[in-house]
Amino acid sequence: MTWLWLALASAFCLATADAFVKAYLTHLDTLYLMAMRFLHAGVLLLPVLLWWGWPGFPPAFWGWVAAMVPLELAAMYCYMRAVRSGDLSETLPYLAFTPVLVAGTGWALLGERVSTLGFGGALLVTVGAYWLNGHERHADGSARWWVPLAAMARNPGARWMLGTAVLYAFTSVLGKGALEYAPPVFFGAFYNLLPA
Repeated sequence: MTWLWLALASAFCLATADAFVKAYLTHLDTLYLMAMRFLHAGVLLLPVLLWWGWPGFPPAFWGWVAAMVPLELAAMYCYMRAVRSGDLSETLPYLAFTPVLVAGTGWALLGERVSTLGFGGALLVTVGAYWLNGHERHADGSARWWVPLAAMARNPGARWMLGTAVLYAFTSVLGKGALEYAPPVFFGAFYNLLPA
């Protein structure tokens, strides 16, 4: 049950950081915001990295990391652009597309398979996120399935966040591949320092 509290704390902290960026920092350059996100996390986690020590890594670890870092930088760029250019309530729900996409990338890169029930649950969350942008109605009061898609076409923040979700579908799986060779506590600190 500890995982639930850790997940809720993580969600709260990330939402608070996004709200802070949206309220006070959107006038800053996107690259500067990216550097701030990575640097702050890296500095906070540096004591963990120093305490843990430097384990030896096989070449496979560095292969996973080399593939992941450019995609992570691209994802953070898209994420910061989304936060800057759209309402959080209309952009952040598009991250719910990541679990469905991870089912494909996890299978392609790691050979993992998702159960039918698990994929159905992820698909329901994704469909719910899709409909969150469906608040616009036609003159007759009805909503059509393409209305959220049309809203996404008009909302650049939603497009940026959908791009983030696609990139996260790869970085999540690549990160899991790297974790086969590194302790999770070490990797969390190490990975946040790499882009910084």
